Amino acid sequence: MTVALKKANIRMKVDTRTNLYIGSVAAAMLIVALASVALWPVAPNTPHVLIGEMLLALVILAQRFPIRFQRQTEATLVTVPIFMAVLLVHPAEAVLISALGVGVAQRLCRMPLKPIVFNASVFGLAAGFAGVAWYGLGQGSGSLTLTPLPLAIASVAALIQHGMNVGLVLGMVSIRKGFNFLNSWLDTYVFEAFQEGGLLTLGLIGALLVAQSWWAGSLLVVPFVLARWGFERIVADAAEKAQMAEELQSSIKELKFVQAQLVQSAKLASVGTLAAGVAHEINNPIFAISGRTELLLRGKNRHLLTDSAVDDLETIKEMTDRITAIVRRILEYSRTSDETADFPVNTALESAVSLLSAKLTSKSLEVEREFTASPSVRGIENQIQQVFVNLIGNAVDAIPEWGKITLGCKIEDDMAVAYVKDNGVGIPKDIREKLFEPFFTTKEPGKGTGLGLFICHKILADQGGEIGLDSKQGEGTTAWVKLPLSATTSGDTAASEAAHWGLNSDAAQSTP
Repeated sequence: MTVALKKANIRMKVDTRTNLYIGSVAAAMLIVALASVALWPVAPNTPHVLIGEMLLALVILAQRFPIRFQRQTEATLVTVPIFMAVLLVHPAEAVLISALGVGVAQRLCRMPLKPIVFNASVFGLAAGFAGVAWYGLGQGSGSLTLTPLPLAIASVAALIQHGMNVGLVLGMVSIRKGFNFLNSWLDTYVFEAFQEGGLLTLGLIGALLVAQSWWAGSLLVVPFVLARWGFERIVADAAEKAQMAEELQSSIKELKFVQAQLVQSAKLASVGTLAAGVAHEINNPIFAISGRTELLLRGKNRHLLTDSAVDDLETIKEMTDRITAIVRRILEYSRTSDETADFPVNTALESAVSLLSAKLTSKSLEVEREFTASPSVRGIENQIQQVFVNLIGNAVDAIPEWGKITLGCKIEDDMAVAYVKDNGVGIPKDIREKLFEPFFTTKEPGKGTGLGLFICHKILADQGGEIGLDSKQGEGTTAWVKLPLSATTSGDTAASEAAHWGLNSDAAQSTP
């Protein structure tokens, strides 16, 4: 309760200071107007009245339809007719035109009474001080000419008008928010100086026109309307482009998310394809484990101390290790990862072969290696492995039983090149260009989504790699992948690694 009372007291004090400040500005405006009348009596005539009415109409028009030049402030063209009033009419009339014009315009905008009084008083007081300076320095109505002295005095009046406007507004902000008045005034004065300088110059030009003929000021309506229309178009166009850019960024972000989900979905779909083969691979060691365990249990008193029992236990251990390795490969393949690291390309190829071993065995396919190098590349290993699973799987589907698949790896033009070659039927020329398009497939319905090569292309493009196909009908197809070498890999390093592993083109291995 005490905290609430303190806040209420603070709010009341701020409101009281605000009301006193508004009252002080309004009183100062009236004092300046009355003092100017006392110093320089007003002697109106018909042209003088017409000029005043025209300026009042221009003030209302400019204030009623503002133009936002920048986000920090709402800069309107109202400065132009007010400065014209400073240079063309009596200071008291300038006060009246400014205050009345701003007040009427803001009332038409349905603003609250207190801000209307404050804004009208600020513009009126600033115009009054500027008009007093103009008159007090020896000038007056009808004395504006294109000569050095009047222009210099007009510049002084312009600085006073702008400085008073900024200072009075920042005084209110200082009362409401309590920031450093002097620094804020200087920052804002300098910040708006270029903008206000242009408007005050336009006001000077308008005053020079009216000095020649009272109705010439109405010519300013044309550039005002055109400028406002132009700015509205620019602002609307900029807002539309900003919205489009924001929507584009959102779409790109969403597209990247969908692409990532698509890659993972394709990977999980291939896991489903591998499931039958994996089940077969796991079933064999489980059958062996079950059989050996049953034998041991049947003659546990007899067999557990014999050499054959030890052999059986070693077989069980070997089979369980095999199951563990199979499950680990599946888990590593199916997990989502965006971790970039260095890894040997050959390892990813061999992992893909292991995952597809049941599928290869079911068609009695021979797998030959032509590893002339074992280069290390930098990328996301399980995604590259996914590419090889797809390429080897396509090769298996493309060749008949007892066919041959050749896996190769070499270094070419500072790139690691891995390839999967089959001796199948090849790919017709008329469809080769479509192979990397999404949802294009040559497989029977239900056997392919048409996304495999499309996703392979995307994965490699994201990791700075390339993919391509070379095919001859009746002879087979070679799918090749190029990946940038890791920073630690060079041609000599790759050659030494090949020598270390004993890998070369003459020592090709065959796997049933």
